[in-house]
Amino acid sequence: MPAGPPSLPVRERVVLVTGLALLWGAGYFSIGWHVAGGRAQAITLPLDAQIPFVAQAIWPYLCVFPLALSPLLRAREARLIRRTALAYGATILVSLLCFVLYPISASGLRPAVSEGGASAAAVRVLYALDPPYNLCPSLHVSIAVLAAMSMSRALGRRAPLSSLAAAVVAVSTCLVKQHFLIDVFAGAALAALIGGITLQTHGGFHRDRGSGAGRAGESLRRVK
Repeated sequence: MPAGPPSLPVRERVVLVTGLALLWGAGYFSIGWHVAGGRAQAITLPLDAQIPFVAQAIWPYLCVFPLALSPLLRAREARLIRRTALAYGATILVSLLCFVLYPISASGLRPAVSEGGASAAAVRVLYALDPPYNLCPSLHVSIAVLAAMSMSRALGRRAPLSSLAAAVVAVSTCLVKQHFLIDVFAGAALAALIGGITLQTHGGFHRDRGSGAGRAGESLRRVK
């Protein structure tokens, strides 16, 4: 039986995850708390005011973290994992540059959350920890879309679940009043651009005609 594509050792996966987390954390919070505040402005659209605040949306909002980790930890092929990490890193760097050059403020977007319950408490913690300036493009949306693109190559027929998860995360960013609509669109566009460059060139093991499995599948299709 032909061997599958080489997998990535656990140690290298951990190094990739740790490096990306440090890049995001150091850049995001440094810019948010020390760079962007004085020059930030709002870019609200009329439709933003029509979107209700839903405290319960905090839970799908937080799902971006396991979603982002999924391709790095669950995918088997080393090349796909490395390209996913490259896509994440490039997206983070481009976003950080945008946050510095054109800071956007969510101060007028976030409501005063006085209601009780676990969801409202979680939103208050989020607002306290997350600087209200790093908005456009939405890194939340960009990473969710890239994760879905990567998982579609790793899982094939299960891709719709990853795409649905990314869509839910994107909607949640507006419902918890963390992002304007333009942030969401910009984040999705950035992910499509960078994912198109880094991930589209990866055909995936299931579609790789150069591998033994790919050649076998191609032969079966010709017989049929």
